[in-house]
Amino acid sequence: MKDLAVTIWVTNDCNLLCEYCYVNKHIDYMSENTADEVVRFINKKDEEVNSLES
Repeated sequence: MKDLAVTIWVTNDCNLLCEYCYVNKHIDYMSENTADEVVRFINKKDEEVNSLES
């Protein structure tokens, strides 16, 4: 079985409050619907990758 590594970026919200930060901060979160779709996509790709081993 192959491992499938993913990184999911669920927010652009930063709470560091650095004085020198030049980034135009805005609160932006992934919707629950999008998160569900991401999980389905990852599960599908994981099955595809591991089915190639057989």
